[in-house]
Amino acid sequence: MNRLVLVCAFLLCACSHAPVVSDFSEAPWDPMKGSVIPLERAIEGSKETVVVLIHGVGDQCPGYALEKGGWLNNDTAQKFGIRSVSITAPVSIPDSQFLDKRDDPNSSVSYRVAEFIYTPSSGATPRKIKAIEITWSALTQWVKSQQLGYDIPKIKPPAADGSQNCYYQLPPSHPDHPPTDFPYSRPPPTRVTLNRLVKEQVFDRSLADAILYVGDYGVAIQRGVAQALCMAMGGTRHVDEAGGHVDSAICKWPETDSIEDSQKFIFVTHSLGGRVLYDTLLGLTGDRVNPHHSTFSDQGRYSEVRRSRNYVCRMIAHTAGIYMMANQLTLLGLAYDDAKHISSDGPQPYDVQHTTPTRGCGYYEEPEPELLKPDAAFVDQRPDPEPHDTSPAVELFGEVWSRARKIEGLSIGATLPIVAFSDTNDVLTWGVPRWYQQTTINGHAVPIHVANVYVKNATHWLGVAEDPSQAHVGYFHRDEVWAVITCGASNGHVGTCAR
Repeated sequence: MNRLVLVCAFLLCACSHAPVVSDFSEAPWDPMKGSVIPLERAIEGSKETVVVLIHGVGDQCPGYALEKGGWLNNDTAQKFGIRSVSITAPVSIPDSQFLDKRDDPNSSVSYRVAEFIYTPSSGATPRKIKAIEITWSALTQWVKSQQLGYDIPKIKPPAADGSQNCYYQLPPSHPDHPPTDFPYSRPPPTRVTLNRLVKEQVFDRSLADAILYVGDYGVAIQRGVAQALCMAMGGTRHVDEAGGHVDSAICKWPETDSIEDSQKFIFVTHSLGGRVLYDTLLGLTGDRVNPHHSTFSDQGRYSEVRRSRNYVCRMIAHTAGIYMMANQLTLLGLAYDDAKHISSDGPQPYDVQHTTPTRGCGYYEEPEPELLKPDAAFVDQRPDPEPHDTSPAVELFGEVWSRARKIEGLSIGATLPIVAFSDTNDVLTWGVPRWYQQTTINGHAVPIHVANVYVKNATHWLGVAEDPSQAHVGYFHRDEVWAVITCGASNGHVGTCAR
């Protein structure tokens, strides 16, 4: 028995791991000395904090964040003072409500809202948290199943307890065949276990989402997330004032004064969800982040940008922090390389090449509505375009955040904390490199502070392997991750708090 214990100890490397925190100011040879402000400080002064949760690649069902065992509603979160109070049922939005296409019951986004109480370890007054879970996975599940399902000899059926019934299932190819057989093409021979896990789950079901996103399909995902967030915040479906009927435009946001002065927003994302967040919010303010697509209409009297800008700018201004798990900014940024650089230029973010000035949150003047006819083109009252260097979405968000805060009369010298968590054995994440934090954009200092936090999400076998699927999804169930969020970090190490 003792020998068995020793063998097991030899085979397994303990899961506990002290996180290390890196700062952009470090030289490659410097020790890690990054810092993260504690959650209590980030939301200080707020009566209510709105936490928006957006998942990333892979197949997700409503409840991934808020149901029992989810991101916020799990034993680990409760240990750090975050306790569930109530939760609503998911609200499904078919994609025909935000895309100009035929109805499809298998393609949708959903949202749900929950309330939590956060009790700081310092003994400070407990704070109310309103959490919004946005699920866009159903927009791509059917595409992956139809286009790549032949590469998976057996498509995973729903679990017996019904927890995975949201997964899109292909129809049977024959009455005698189960619906888990791919009906359109002969599947390949079965793979060995590890290769099967990487190929069928990591690539076919996860990385495929990132490929879809950087193509035309990214518009569908951004519009879906925008529609779900708008509805969750109390918006209503858009009615075409000319025809008086509900159309496929992004919903009508609430009045801006529905965001109280003491309210703060925190965004929590996973993998692709980080890029979706920046692209969606910036697009709604009028700052295009994709040179190939204009996701939200910005022409005419009923421009989606015009209707969204004021509310979204106020939301951005009240943002207190962004927590990104398993981020993929550098990988996705490769899709925007214009092939005009040369090797001696050195590394740089290939994200957005602006050939027009920024448009949202303070840089945009428009004529009064009564001066426009219903069918008149919407004319921008702005200076001529001035080309400038590329800037990644995270930096552009920081600049827009600063402008929005100025409009709101909030602290101008503040810095937006962005915390990027990575497990280096997660094959679908990349730490944020230092060249993603430039000094200025358009002559303005970029007021962001990015900290890379390196953690370990799953067991290491013999020190040579870690389950890649668990490495990618295990962030929210790690004590070390919650310790960094709630206790903060300084000089490269997790801070101390009572928990």
